[in-house]
Amino acid sequence: MLKFKCKDILKISYRLKTFYLIFFLTIFFANLCYSNYSSIHKDTIPIILMDRVELKNTILLMDSQFMQNLSIGIAVKNNSKISNISKDSIDRIFEYSSLDSGVFDVKNRDFQLFGNAKTNYDQSQLTANTIIFYQRNNSIKAFGLKDSLGNYKNRPMFTDQDMQSVSDTILFSLKSQKGLTQNTYFQQGEIYLHADKMKKIDKNSFYASKIVFTTCNLDEPHFGFLAKKSKIINEKLGLSSWTFPEIEGVPSPIGLPFLIFPILKGKQSGFTLPAFNENALSGFGLEGFSYYQPINDYVDMTLRSNIYFYGGIQLTLSSNYDKRYVQKGNFTLSYRKVVQLDNSSTSPEEFTKSSAYGLTWSHQMDTRAFPGTTFGANINLQSTSFNTSNYSNLRSILQNSVTSSISYSKNWNGKYNLTVGFNHNQNNINKQYNFSFPSLSFSIPSFYPFQQKDFVGSQKWFEKIGVGYSVSYSNSTYFNDTIPAALNQLKQNSTWVASHSIPLTISLPQIGPLSISPSINFSNQSYGQGIKYYWDKDKDTLLSKKQGGFFNVPQISFGIGLSTRIFGTYRFDSTSRIVGIRHQITPNFSLNYTPDLAKAYTYSSQVNKLGQRATFNEVTGAMVQNSGANGGIGFSLDNFLEMKVKDRTDSTGVATKKIKLIDGFGLSTSYNLLADSFGLGNISVYFRSTLFNKFNISASANFDPYKSNANGFRVNQLNLTPSNLFLGKLTSANLSLSTSFSSNSDKPTPKKEIPLDPLLTPDEQQRQLQYIKGNPNDFVDFNTLWSINLSYSLTLTNNFNSNYTGTITTINSNINFGGDISVSPKWKIGGNGYMDVNQLKVTQLSFNISRDMHCWQLSIAITPFGPYKNLNIIFSPKSGILRDLKYNKNRTYY
Repeated sequence: MLKFKCKDILKISYRLKTFYLIFFLTIFFANLCYSNYSSIHKDTIPIILMDRVELKNTILLMDSQFMQNLSIGIAVKNNSKISNISKDSIDRIFEYSSLDSGVFDVKNRDFQLFGNAKTNYDQSQLTANTIIFYQRNNSIKAFGLKDSLGNYKNRPMFTDQDMQSVSDTILFSLKSQKGLTQNTYFQQGEIYLHADKMKKIDKNSFYASKIVFTTCNLDEPHFGFLAKKSKIINEKLGLSSWTFPEIEGVPSPIGLPFLIFPILKGKQSGFTLPAFNENALSGFGLEGFSYYQPINDYVDMTLRSNIYFYGGIQLTLSSNYDKRYVQKGNFTLSYRKVVQLDNSSTSPEEFTKSSAYGLTWSHQMDTRAFPGTTFGANINLQSTSFNTSNYSNLRSILQNSVTSSISYSKNWNGKYNLTVGFNHNQNNINKQYNFSFPSLSFSIPSFYPFQQKDFVGSQKWFEKIGVGYSVSYSNSTYFNDTIPAALNQLKQNSTWVASHSIPLTISLPQIGPLSISPSINFSNQSYGQGIKYYWDKDKDTLLSKKQGGFFNVPQISFGIGLSTRIFGTYRFDSTSRIVGIRHQITPNFSLNYTPDLAKAYTYSSQVNKLGQRATFNEVTGAMVQNSGANGGIGFSLDNFLEMKVKDRTDSTGVATKKIKLIDGFGLSTSYNLLADSFGLGNISVYFRSTLFNKFNISASANFDPYKSNANGFRVNQLNLTPSNLFLGKLTSANLSLSTSFSSNSDKPTPKKEIPLDPLLTPDEQQRQLQYIKGNPNDFVDFNTLWSINLSYSLTLTNNFNSNYTGTITTINSNINFGGDISVSPKWKIGGNGYMDVNQLKVTQLSFNISRDMHCWQLSIAITPFGPYKNLNIIFSPKSGILRDLKYNKNRTYY
């Protein structure tokens, strides 16, 4: 029986006035009688209130405004509040609407919707120009509207979870979930199917005839697979009979007897097909043959393998884990057996063989899981030949150093801090591994013991005295894998260092423009091993020996600092575009005193055959330039320069903008008042600037103000000429220049986002993002028409040679350059290189060509120069389902 609310009746009566209200009530009682009669005949569709009724044909018509907000709920079975429910009623809410009109045929129990009709049932949605609901068998028929040219408009679109189809005609049963469609475009995840006819036999199974299978989402796809008939099992797989590839609408005469394509959803385990590769050194190979196994909702595991014709093999076991708001990370264990063709004429063997291993672990903990506690790991342990045997990755080959770290820290409400760490670094050139474990540090931030909890007015000077404490411990060792029984060196080379520090600070009020900051610091370093140099008269050379024991080196320092800032502005004439130049100078002075508490650990030793001697520290083994107590003056000067100009984009001429000319320029030095010689410390100068937000310049240099003899030893004579800006002997320097230009240089720098094809589905975009994250070198930004990157670096060091008979000046200078250009909206050419300026030789040069083919991608990389020549061609679809179909051609020469 129908139930109506009072407000609904009042609303209708207002619209229909008095005559329509009387007529409506008459029809209501007539429908009520028919409803009781129809319930006996299992008619469970409620009767609808209508604006206009034609009793002659018992057809009810509703206007479009009423239909826009119409929604009928079909009674749900087994509802105790509703009686007389027929067994043939549908078991879920059925909602519908249309923009034009609706017709209900009471006699035949058919309900018709016209004009952008829409129905919702369970998780299924249907939209079409016309929808007819047959209540007698709970089925729906939908079709579009043909225009004067015979083209369909508002074709039926059926959506069920992640499945979507567009057809000319749809006939569907709500109870049996069976249906029949004609001329259907069907989508399941990344898969697109065009079928002449498609039949749904149950909730998860379909049959299709005359189909075209593709992952290209265009109306006329770039490629596809043609089959006469196919079966699709929802969220599992699709099966096709004889299948023929089709490219740009041209079918291939060579076909496949059958085609199986997965449409799995959720966690699935299984094998992935390998990619073919050809390498001149390793021979023909199969790369990427793997097995994937999800362990649970948070952890998975993958076993990958590369197999080569000459006998080489690589096995990789990797695992990813991710628990939201707790932790995430990945783990990889690799083993590589390298068998390569030896083209050198000096080797008697046809092949060279070697083995390498690698272990990586990355872990991040979400701070929200355990407030005050952090844990992170970035482990990269590998044999020194692991990178050099990876000819498919040039960047890894040129990586000569590898580092690892594990860190755990705990903070107790800002009162205490504890950090425990593990560190590792290795040099792949000299084959040396260095380890530091454990590395402990505990600190107490500065607290103010004389400060009152509640105070009124300004604080006293003694209330601003702050005291802190920190203690650290580190154990380190190393070994060299070129020495037999290398692991035995771990214990022999093990040593430890512990230190304590108690800083005392006083915050004094500022005196005008001057800031005063006194400080006192007490520290103590303890060592478990020392290094001592001695002259061996028999061998006539300088030797060193390690000595175990306990070496304690206390140290205390007193200091007071004074700083201020000086400003100066030069203003230009009002007719000039330059408004003014502002100069800021920041001088810093300090007085400090450090007694010589480590005097017992300094000694003098002969260092060369000429009898010259040098002072060393017995604990650290370092050469000491100035020994004894230090009581002196420190001085540093920093400069900042900027310019204000009129903004040309402002028509009023009032607006201005600032341009930085020099971000920083200055020098620093010191003088030891207690030293009997070499009182003046080294002079350091630096310069940094970013001109016009394009040119990055960074430079620094260190000068020794004293003269040196022919063997490089200092002489107590100043070597300064301030008038000529000569600051002494250059001991070290570095210079770095870099710039970049692109077609988007004049535009504001937006937040860096990865551009994705807007035609891709959300699933496809997610897969492409994952692929780009794992293969950043294959990603090309076609939105940038062109780009150029240039950088230059220069380093200079001047140190003693190994026998202390002179100094050696080492200069390293190189240029890095790269860029790319889009020759068309879908073609891009780029390249990068490395040039050794010392040898005037291009040591590495590579080019790359990229082609965006919408649903496919083409990448060609060529390295014609350098020790590692390479040619790599990759042609593969973007779809994650068909990515195993990629073609990979790789030729490497060493």
